Amino acid sequence: MQVTGTVNQNVARIPYWLAVPGSTPAGISVLHSDNSDPAGSTSVRAVVFRVLDIAGLPLNVSDTPKIVISAGGGTVRSVYRIGSVPGTYAVDIRTGTSTMQLDISVGDVTQSVIIPVV
Repeated sequence: MQVTGTVNQNVARIPYWLAVPGSTPAGISVLHSDNSDPAGSTSVRAVVFRVLDIAGLPLNVSDTPKIVISAGGGTVRSVYRIGSVPGTYAVDIRTGTSTMQLDISVGDVTQSVIIPVV
């Protein structure tokens, strides 16, 4: 954008970026994951993540993200929206007996999270 002065006709260039949220998930940003949890314990908000569009903006998705435990056993107790920023979710778990790997999927995007179990 250019702004021209009215007194001396100096031109100032002002950079700006206007982002319009997309409609397709393009990324998952992990905001928090537990550093470690005891074996067999319950952890509330063990993982907190945000779904992002191609521009990196938070994205509301119609379906709840899917969480699969691909290593270490344990169970996903719940996945739910948290906070006021769109596309932000928390995952409550019950740990297994060894280090867990949780695979978060939204659309065609997957992000793995490792939670050490001690």
